[in-house]
Amino acid sequence: MKQNLEKQCIDIGMFADITFELDDGKIKAHRSMLVARCEVMRAMLHGNFIESTKTSVILPGVVEYTFHKL
Repeated sequence: MKQNLEKQCIDIGMFADITFELDDGKIKAHRSMLVARCEVMRAMLHGNFIESTKTSVILPGVVEYTFHKL
């Protein structure tokens, strides 16, 4: 089940509900996973910031490698 979850939801972005537009591409993500794992993402995506109501967030100056470290 874990492998299936990783392949379907994480690798191909099934049920992803937010897209980050980065300097070198786009990354689909799961808002709930980001909020659960990262305080900065929790504040941005679940707080009073405008990004909490968006399905696409532009992050200038950020590259895909940064997201692989979250």
